[in-house]
Amino acid sequence: MALGAERRTIFIDVLRNGAKLLVFGVGAGVLMSVAGTRIIASQLWNVPSYDPLTLTGGAVVVTIAGLSACLFPAFRATRVDAMTALRHE
Repeated sequence: MALGAERRTIFIDVLRNGAKLLVFGVGAGVLMSVAGTRIIASQLWNVPSYDPLTLTGGAVVVTIAGLSACLFPAFRATRVDAMTALRHE
């Protein structure tokens, strides 16, 4: 903000950085769960080892939790005083 960025730009930038990590993590988690279905098949009760509804539901829950966790730092970043940020750099 000290260099001329608007609050909206900072908010979107913080969310974008968090969303990149979130997409990578959810993608890796889905791929690993599909790859590990044989290992975990004996631990599942009344659910097929590859259930698209369960995988999608899990990914959606993790995505919502991750985006909500990114919102708090994004709101805090928009409230930082420009001079305080410059002093810490």
